[in-house]
Amino acid sequence: MIANNFVKGNSLEKAADTYNELLDSYNEHTYDLKSFAYVHNKLAQLYLDMESSDKLTPTYFKVEAIGGGFPTYLTQISQIFQGLPFEHITSIHERFLKVFPGAKIISDDAEAIRLKEKATNGRYLYIKTVEPVYEFSDKLINTSLGVRQYARNKDLRFFTSLKKFPGATSVFDLWTEETTYETWLSFPTLMNRSFIKDSKTVKLSPLDNAVRTIAAKNDDLIQLEAFINAALKEKTDYSHYFNDLSRQLAGTVDSPVNGGVGQYRAFFSDSKYQINEESIAKTELLRNAFNDLAIILYRCLNLHGSLIGLSMKLSHQALVELFRKNFQEEIVALRLGEEATITAPSSSRVSIFHNKRANGLMTERANSISNMSGAGSTYSGSRLARSPTNASSVSSNNSSITRSGRASNTSGYPASVIQPGYTGLKGSSLKNGNGSVTSKSINGSGKTNAINTKW
Repeated sequence: MIANNFVKGNSLEKAADTYNELLDSYNEHTYDLKSFAYVHNKLAQLYLDMESSDKLTPTYFKVEAIGGGFPTYLTQISQIFQGLPFEHITSIHERFLKVFPGAKIISDDAEAIRLKEKATNGRYLYIKTVEPVYEFSDKLINTSLGVRQYARNKDLRFFTSLKKFPGATSVFDLWTEETTYETWLSFPTLMNRSFIKDSKTVKLSPLDNAVRTIAAKNDDLIQLEAFINAALKEKTDYSHYFNDLSRQLAGTVDSPVNGGVGQYRAFFSDSKYQINEESIAKTELLRNAFNDLAIILYRCLNLHGSLIGLSMKLSHQALVELFRKNFQEEIVALRLGEEATITAPSSSRVSIFHNKRANGLMTERANSISNMSGAGSTYSGSRLARSPTNASSVSSNNSSITRSGRASNTSGYPASVIQPGYTGLKGSSLKNGNGSVTSKSINGSGKTNAINTKW
């Protein structure tokens, strides 16, 4: 019942956590195989739903009441409020002023500290935007929008705010102060708010800020791509997203002399970031983020070129040439643009488990009979293992399901957003054009996996 309500409220991450807790209880107290099958089936559906999810992310705000005009319990502790998707801070200001008429909104840290020390009798609301703590790791390289949203929204109890230190002249001496807030309850909550349990402040180095900047750029591009693909699928207007995509592409592939993402490449050769293991690992993470950015840009440029009008073809071609020029290192390393075109994410639980269920079931039954009757073959396993939901693979005319549950095309490349076959760290197997499987790995020289694509 609890998990079903989370699903109705579009909180799939909490529903998955609830089923996992139920599964732990079953493992401890029972051997009811039907219960295990039920929970695993629900989890499989949830994970596939989250893989293809493109739900909008809410905006979060830290709110603190200052002054004797508020009740004492409100002034003793701060809160995190969940706003609407893409809600601007001026909108949340208006909403709070309706609840607390006559209050004064402040947004400066120094002024808020001064008012708290002064113990004024007025009513002041200190409101600022915070972001969910985002996981920066190789696990999120070359993953879909659904995977990134799952990593962001899973156990959502930590939020951060950044403040730049004055005196920075470039990205190489940009130090920031990151304050992390931990709430008592994980979002989403019943009242869309939770009191802050604890907070801590750390300093972030220029390399840390570089990794976060490139990762945020990747997320923005993937989100725009997902919105445009969803609009095309639903046959709705996508002009607003397309204009945003054009601006993002122009600002990313064109690297100005004193700006652009290209300036962060200098961290790769900076000797002071090659001293200890932590700095080396962060530098490698930045390099992987650049590889991720190159793949996303390549895919977005293909999408942009397929939608742009004839009158703007020259401008699109200029973007392509800038991409080839400014991302030549990644294009060569990843072998972008050689054979098959990378496709946009299209995995869906409905298309996997409903539209193709009949064909997949018949194919699997035929394979099972063949395996049981083959010479020298043995058969073992339960009926649950042979069900279409838990089968290792389900074949159809146009797509198949891998062991990880993701759809892949007959052309050889996964249908979701550059599946984690390439991580920049480990080898992987990719299908070539004739359907055979070729193992790709990183050799001692640091060359990455080959991704065969073409413009």
